[in-house]
Amino acid sequence: MSVADISDEIEAMDHVTAEKDRSKCLAALAVLATKQSEKDDESSQYHPHEVECICQEVAYRVLCFFPNDDEAVAAALSLNALVAKDEQVRERHLHEADFYGFIVLINAMRAALKRAKSTKDEEEERLSAELQRKACLLLGALADNDAIAATTIVDEGGLAAILDALKWYRFHEEVSNWGLWAIFVLCYEHAGNKQELIRLGGIHVVIIIMQNNPESLEVSRHGTAILFDLLREARGDKLSNVAQVRNLALAAGLHDVLVNAMNQFESSMDIVMMGQEMLVATNYQGDIPRALNQRPL
Repeated sequence: MSVADISDEIEAMDHVTAEKDRSKCLAALAVLATKQSEKDDESSQYHPHEVECICQEVAYRVLCFFPNDDEAVAAALSLNALVAKDEQVRERHLHEADFYGFIVLINAMRAALKRAKSTKDEEEERLSAELQRKACLLLGALADNDAIAATTIVDEGGLAAILDALKWYRFHEEVSNWGLWAIFVLCYEHAGNKQELIRLGGIHVVIIIMQNNPESLEVSRHGTAILFDLLREARGDKLSNVAQVRNLALAAGLHDVLVNAMNQFESSMDIVMMGQEMLVATNYQGDIPRALNQRPL
Protein backbone atom coordinates (compact mmCIF):
# COMPACT_ATOMS: atom_id res chain seq x y z
CA MET A 1 0.00 0.00 0.00
CA SER A 2 1.35 3.44 -0.92
CA VAL A 3 1.84 6.35 1.47
CA ALA A 4 -0.99 8.23 -0.25
CA ASP A 5 -3.33 5.24 0.03
CA ILE A 6 -2.61 4.91 3.76
CA SER A 7 -3.22 8.60 4.26
CA ASP A 8 -6.56 8.48 2.41
CA GLU A 9 -7.67 5.40 4.32
CA ILE A 10 -6.92 6.82 7.78
CA GLU A 11 -8.33 10.25 6.87
CA ALA A 12 -11.64 8.64 5.88
CA MET A 13 -12.03 7.00 9.29
CA ASP A 14 -13.91 8.32 12.28
CA HIS A 15 -13.77 7.03 15.86
CA VAL A 16 -16.34 4.32 15.18
CA THR A 17 -14.72 2.91 12.04
CA ALA A 18 -11.24 3.19 13.60
CA GLU A 19 -12.35 1.13 16.59
CA LYS A 20 -13.56 -1.59 14.23
CA ASP A 21 -10.34 -1.47 12.21
CA ARG A 22 -7.79 -1.08 15.02
CA SER A 23 -5.45 -3.60 13.40
CA LYS A 24 -5.56 -1.63 10.16
CA CYS A 25 -4.56 1.56 12.02
CA LEU A 26 -1.64 -0.18 13.72
CA ALA A 27 -0.56 -1.70 10.41
CA ALA A 28 -0.66 1.76 8.80
CA LEU A 29 1.69 3.13 11.46
CA ALA A 30 4.06 0.19 10.99
CA VAL A 31 4.14 0.52 7.21
CA LEU A 32 4.77 4.27 7.35
CA ALA A 33 7.51 3.80 9.94
CA THR A 34 9.23 1.26 7.67
CA LYS A 35 8.93 3.48 4.62
CA GLN A 36 10.24 6.49 6.54
CA SER A 37 13.16 4.54 8.02
CA GLU A 38 14.22 2.89 4.78
CA LYS A 39 13.42 5.80 2.41
CA ASP A 40 12.34 3.44 -0.37
CA ASP A 41 11.90 4.38 -4.04
CA GLU A 42 8.33 5.50 -3.45
CA SER A 43 9.56 8.53 -1.49
CA SER A 44 10.95 10.09 -4.67
CA GLN A 45 7.40 10.33 -6.07
CA TYR A 46 6.39 12.91 -3.46
CA HIS A 47 7.24 16.54 -2.89
CA PRO A 48 9.84 17.38 -0.24
CA HIS A 49 8.37 17.08 3.27
CA GLU A 50 5.14 15.50 1.93
CA VAL A 51 5.77 11.99 3.26
CA GLU A 52 6.91 13.35 6.62
CA CYS A 53 3.77 15.45 6.95
CA ILE A 54 1.60 12.46 6.05
CA CYS A 55 3.35 10.42 8.74
CA GLN A 56 2.70 13.19 11.25
CA GLU A 57 -0.97 13.45 10.31
CA VAL A 58 -1.60 9.71 10.48
CA ALA A 59 0.20 9.46 13.83
CA TYR A 60 -1.89 12.27 15.31
CA ARG A 61 -5.12 10.78 13.99
CA VAL A 62 -4.30 7.44 15.61
CA LEU A 63 -3.53 9.23 18.88
CA CYS A 64 -6.96 10.83 18.61
CA PHE A 65 -8.67 7.51 17.83
CA PHE A 66 -6.93 5.45 20.54
CA PRO A 67 -5.83 7.74 23.41
CA ASN A 68 -6.05 4.93 25.98
CA ASP A 69 -4.44 2.16 23.93
CA ASP A 70 -0.77 1.86 24.92
CA GLU A 71 0.21 -0.13 21.84
CA ALA A 72 -1.34 2.40 19.48
CA VAL A 73 0.02 5.38 21.43
CA ALA A 74 3.54 3.93 21.49
CA ALA A 75 3.45 3.28 17.73
CA ALA A 76 2.17 6.80 17.03
CA LEU A 77 4.88 8.33 19.19
CA SER A 78 7.51 6.29 17.34
CA LEU A 79 6.31 7.52 13.97
CA ASN A 80 6.27 11.10 15.22
CA ALA A 81 9.85 10.68 16.41
CA LEU A 82 10.97 9.48 12.97
CA VAL A 83 9.82 12.74 11.36
CA ALA A 84 10.55 15.10 14.26
CA LYS A 85 13.50 16.76 12.50
CA ASP A 86 11.56 17.71 9.37
CA GLU A 87 11.14 21.48 9.03
CA GLN A 88 7.50 21.47 7.95
CA VAL A 89 6.60 18.94 10.62
CA ARG A 90 8.12 21.25 13.22
CA GLU A 91 6.27 24.24 11.82
CA ARG A 92 2.95 22.42 12.05
CA HIS A 93 3.62 21.50 15.68
CA LEU A 94 3.97 25.21 16.46
CA HIS A 95 1.61 26.92 14.01
CA GLU A 96 -1.16 24.33 13.70
CA ALA A 97 -1.19 23.48 17.37
CA ASP A 98 -4.96 22.99 17.50
CA PHE A 99 -4.38 19.60 15.91
CA TYR A 100 -0.60 19.03 15.97
CA GLY A 101 0.20 20.63 19.31
CA PHE A 102 2.85 19.28 21.68
CA ILE A 103 0.15 19.10 24.34
CA VAL A 104 -1.40 16.10 22.55
CA LEU A 105 1.86 14.17 22.92
CA ILE A 106 2.36 15.28 26.52
CA ASN A 107 -1.20 14.38 27.52
CA ALA A 108 -0.80 10.94 25.91
CA MET A 109 2.39 10.42 27.88
CA ARG A 110 0.77 11.48 31.15
CA ALA A 111 -2.35 9.37 30.62
CA ALA A 112 -0.26 6.31 29.85
CA LEU A 113 1.78 6.76 33.02
CA LYS A 114 -1.41 7.05 35.04
CA ARG A 115 -2.61 3.76 33.56
CA ALA A 116 0.74 2.13 34.28
CA LYS A 117 0.51 2.98 37.97
CA SER A 118 -2.69 1.00 38.28
CA THR A 119 -1.65 -2.17 36.41
CA LYS A 120 -0.06 -5.31 37.79
CA ASP A 121 0.28 -7.06 34.45
CA GLU A 122 3.93 -7.59 33.55
CA GLU A 123 3.43 -7.20 29.79
CA GLU A 124 1.46 -3.99 30.27
CA GLU A 125 4.21 -2.64 32.50
CA ARG A 126 6.83 -3.47 29.86
CA LEU A 127 4.81 -1.78 27.12
CA SER A 128 4.19 1.28 29.29
CA ALA A 129 7.90 1.67 30.04
CA GLU A 130 8.66 1.49 26.33
CA LEU A 131 5.96 4.10 25.66
CA GLN A 132 7.53 6.48 28.19
CA ARG A 133 10.97 5.92 26.65
CA LYS A 134 9.63 6.79 23.21
CA ALA A 135 7.82 9.84 24.55
CA CYS A 136 11.02 11.13 26.18
CA LEU A 137 12.96 10.54 22.96
CA LEU A 138 10.28 12.35 20.95
CA LEU A 139 10.11 15.43 23.18
CA GLY A 140 13.89 15.69 23.17
CA ALA A 141 14.05 15.33 19.39
CA LEU A 142 11.42 18.04 18.90
CA ALA A 143 13.31 20.44 21.18
CA ASP A 144 16.78 19.76 19.79
CA ASN A 145 18.31 23.00 18.49
CA ASP A 146 14.91 24.72 18.69
CA ALA A 147 14.54 27.14 21.59
CA ILE A 148 10.93 27.99 20.74
CA ALA A 149 9.91 24.34 20.73
CA ALA A 150 11.83 23.74 23.96
CA THR A 151 10.07 26.65 25.65
CA THR A 152 6.63 25.53 24.44
CA ILE A 153 7.16 21.92 25.50
CA VAL A 154 8.19 22.96 29.01
CA ASP A 155 5.40 25.54 29.28
CA GLU A 156 2.86 22.85 28.36
CA GLY A 157 4.12 20.44 31.01
CA GLY A 158 6.55 18.32 29.02
CA LEU A 159 9.42 18.65 31.49
CA ALA A 160 7.15 17.75 34.39
CA ALA A 161 5.88 14.72 32.45
CA ILE A 162 9.44 13.53 31.83
CA LEU A 163 10.32 13.91 35.50
CA ASP A 164 7.20 11.96 36.49
CA ALA A 165 8.18 9.15 34.12
CA LEU A 166 11.71 9.10 35.53
CA LYS A 167 10.47 8.91 39.10
CA TRP A 168 8.15 6.00 38.33
CA TYR A 169 10.67 4.10 36.18
CA ARG A 170 13.74 5.10 38.17
CA PHE A 171 15.30 1.62 37.90
CA HIS A 172 14.57 1.24 34.17
CA GLU A 173 17.81 2.00 32.34
CA GLU A 174 16.34 2.94 28.95
CA VAL A 175 13.65 5.24 30.35
CA SER A 176 16.31 6.79 32.58
CA ASN A 177 18.73 7.25 29.70
CA TRP A 178 16.30 8.91 27.28
CA GLY A 179 14.55 10.87 30.01
CA LEU A 180 17.84 12.45 31.10
CA TRP A 181 18.83 13.07 27.48
CA ALA A 182 15.54 14.86 26.87
CA ILE A 183 16.03 17.00 29.99
CA PHE A 184 19.50 17.99 28.83
CA VAL A 185 18.19 18.98 25.38
CA LEU A 186 15.27 20.96 26.84
CA CYS A 187 17.47 22.87 29.29
CA TYR A 188 20.78 23.34 27.49
CA GLU A 189 21.44 27.08 27.02
CA HIS A 190 17.88 27.79 28.15
CA ALA A 191 17.87 29.68 31.45
CA GLY A 192 14.10 29.67 31.81
CA ASN A 193 13.83 25.91 31.40
CA LYS A 194 16.68 25.40 33.86
CA GLN A 195 14.83 27.44 36.44
CA GLU A 196 11.74 25.32 35.86
CA LEU A 197 13.80 22.15 36.27
CA ILE A 198 15.06 23.42 39.61
CA ARG A 199 11.56 24.46 40.68
CA LEU A 200 10.20 21.00 39.86
CA GLY A 201 12.83 19.29 42.01
CA GLY A 202 14.74 18.10 38.98
CA ILE A 203 18.17 18.16 40.61
CA HIS A 204 17.06 15.58 43.14
CA VAL A 205 15.45 13.43 40.42
CA VAL A 206 18.58 13.48 38.24
CA ILE A 207 20.77 12.38 41.13
CA ILE A 208 18.33 9.65 42.17
CA ILE A 209 18.31 8.29 38.61
CA MET A 210 22.11 8.22 38.55
CA GLN A 211 22.18 6.45 41.92
CA ASN A 212 19.71 3.82 40.75
CA ASN A 213 21.51 3.11 37.44
CA PRO A 214 25.18 3.20 38.50
CA GLU A 215 26.39 0.81 35.79
CA SER A 216 24.87 2.70 32.85
CA LEU A 217 27.42 4.81 31.01
CA GLU A 218 24.78 6.83 29.17
CA VAL A 219 22.73 7.55 32.31
CA SER A 220 25.90 8.74 34.05
CA ARG A 221 26.96 10.82 31.06
CA HIS A 222 23.61 12.55 30.62
CA GLY A 223 23.08 13.05 34.33
CA THR A 224 26.54 14.51 34.80
CA ALA A 225 26.04 16.82 31.82
CA ILE A 226 22.74 18.13 33.23
CA LEU A 227 24.29 18.84 36.64
CA PHE A 228 27.37 20.44 35.08
CA ASP A 229 25.23 22.69 32.90
CA LEU A 230 23.09 23.75 35.87
CA LEU A 231 26.03 24.58 38.10
CA ARG A 232 27.95 26.27 35.30
CA GLU A 233 24.96 28.47 34.46
CA ALA A 234 24.39 29.27 38.11
CA ARG A 235 27.92 30.62 38.55
CA GLY A 236 27.05 33.45 36.23
CA ASP A 237 23.95 34.41 38.19
CA LYS A 238 23.43 36.15 41.48
CA LEU A 239 25.23 34.71 44.49
CA SER A 240 21.97 33.64 46.11
CA ASN A 241 21.13 31.51 43.09
CA VAL A 242 24.58 29.97 43.08
CA ALA A 243 24.15 29.00 46.71
CA GLN A 244 20.64 27.67 46.11
CA VAL A 245 21.58 25.39 43.23
CA ARG A 246 24.76 24.22 44.95
CA ASN A 247 22.97 23.48 48.22
CA LEU A 248 20.17 21.61 46.46
CA ALA A 249 22.69 19.46 44.61
CA LEU A 250 24.81 18.79 47.71
CA ALA A 251 21.77 17.88 49.80
CA ALA A 252 20.64 15.42 47.09
CA GLY A 253 24.01 13.62 47.15
CA LEU A 254 26.00 15.36 44.42
CA HIS A 255 29.45 14.41 45.69
CA ASP A 256 28.77 10.70 46.12
CA VAL A 257 27.07 10.27 42.76
CA LEU A 258 29.83 12.14 40.92
CA VAL A 259 32.65 10.21 42.60
CA ASN A 260 30.90 6.92 41.89
CA ALA A 261 30.36 7.80 38.22
CA MET A 262 33.95 8.97 37.81
CA ASN A 263 35.33 5.79 39.35
CA GLN A 264 32.95 3.54 37.42
CA PHE A 265 33.72 5.19 34.07
CA GLU A 266 37.30 6.36 34.46
CA SER A 267 37.88 5.98 30.72
CA SER A 268 35.06 8.43 29.93
CA MET A 269 36.90 11.73 29.75
CA ASP A 270 33.74 13.85 29.59
CA ILE A 271 32.28 12.36 32.78
CA VAL A 272 35.56 12.66 34.65
CA MET A 273 36.40 16.20 33.51
CA MET A 274 32.92 17.57 34.27
CA GLY A 275 32.95 15.75 37.58
CA GLN A 276 36.32 17.15 38.57
CA GLU A 277 35.22 20.70 37.88
CA MET A 278 32.03 20.28 39.90
CA LEU A 279 33.83 18.67 42.84
CA VAL A 280 36.34 21.52 42.97
CA ALA A 281 33.62 24.16 42.62
CA THR A 282 31.59 22.64 45.48
CA ASN A 283 34.55 22.29 47.90
CA TYR A 284 34.79 18.49 47.88
CA GLN A 285 37.25 17.44 50.57
CA GLY A 286 38.15 13.91 49.46
CA ASP A 287 40.45 12.53 46.78
CA ILE A 288 39.19 13.62 43.38
CA PRO A 289 39.11 10.72 40.89
CA ARG A 290 41.13 11.00 37.71
CA ALA A 291 40.55 9.70 34.22
CA LEU A 292 42.47 6.68 33.04
CA ASN A 293 46.06 7.76 32.30
CA GLN A 294 45.31 11.36 33.40
CA ARG A 295 48.11 13.21 35.10
CA PRO A 296 47.66 14.10 38.79
CA LEU A 297 45.59 17.23 39.39
